[in-house]
Amino acid sequence: MTAEEILKKLNLQRPILNQICDIIGHHPREKETPYFQILYEADWLVNLEEGGLAKDQEKLKEIVEKEFKTVTGKKLA
Repeated sequence: MTAEEILKKLNLQRPILNQICDIIGHHPREKETPYFQILYEADWLVNLEEGGLAKDQEKLKEIVEKEFKTVTGKKLA
């Protein structure tokens, strides 16, 4: 079953369904839309914590400057 088939069962509006499918389809290759950027940064937040990178302040600062574009993502990192 594809993501689109699953999402159709939720009776989402077509533009929202398309946006979600676009995010899933591009993950993690590109940062094209604000929605994708949010997903991309959320993945980074999890990886920073699980990978122990959050403890290395210099490396963390480098990653945040390079990868994070949203104000909220930067704050959470």
